[in-house]
Amino acid sequence: MVKHRLNIARMVYRLEFGHEEPTGKINPNTGNEISGFKVETTRWAAKWSLTQYQQLKLAGSGIKNAMVFAIRHDPQITTDYLIQFESKKYIIDHILYDEGRTADAYDLITCHVEDKHG
Repeated sequence: MVKHRLNIARMVYRLEFGHEEPTGKINPNTGNEISGFKVETTRWAAKWSLTQYQQLKLAGSGIKNAMVFAIRHDPQITTDYLIQFESKKYIIDHILYDEGRTADAYDLITCHVEDKHG
């Protein structure tokens, strides 16, 4: 259970959760179908600081440029989603769910920028 207090005034970022899906358009150069990000839900969020231990653990896993966001507790948000934030797509690595069932319950989402270059 997450036992952190979060000032609701810090929740100033709007995260878009969704999936990459075919758009029905064809790339004229390659003939391949073009995929695009389809937003399925949005949530207000705050940026959360990584601890030194978390930074080292992620670096050991080969994850660079990790970010952590705090959102209101929502069990429907899972690692199956991608996040779109500030024109970048993020892969969700881990979600620390707050199961406290209190009015101020928050989940911490650890993610990293999607690397399209292999």
